[in-house]
Amino acid sequence: RAQLAQAEELAAARDETVALLRHKLGVSEDNVRQLRAELQQRSWQRAEEISAQTDAHAQALAAVRAEAESHREAEGFCRAQLKCALHELANLEHERRLAPPPAVAA
Repeated sequence: RAQLAQAEELAAARDETVALLRHKLGVSEDNVRQLRAELQQRSWQRAEEISAQTDAHAQALAAVRAEAESHREAEGFCRAQLKCALHELANLEHERRLAPPPAVAA
């Protein structure tokens, strides 16, 4: 109970201080509401901007990942073709070695 009473006293003192400052600065309650609404609007706009940027970055990242995957697939295909070509070359070389020497023209 003592803590609740103390919290209520602090809240009342804060409200009194805020009212005194508003009075000294010539700021009405309507001005405070308007400023709060403006700040909230700006905050929402900024949050929307950040969200849009985040979405754009996520889309760009997805595109880069897709391109990287495409490059990996192309690299795998090229490696497989190179491996086949090397095997074919080795087979041809083996056949050349097994073939009888060409006949010498008389």
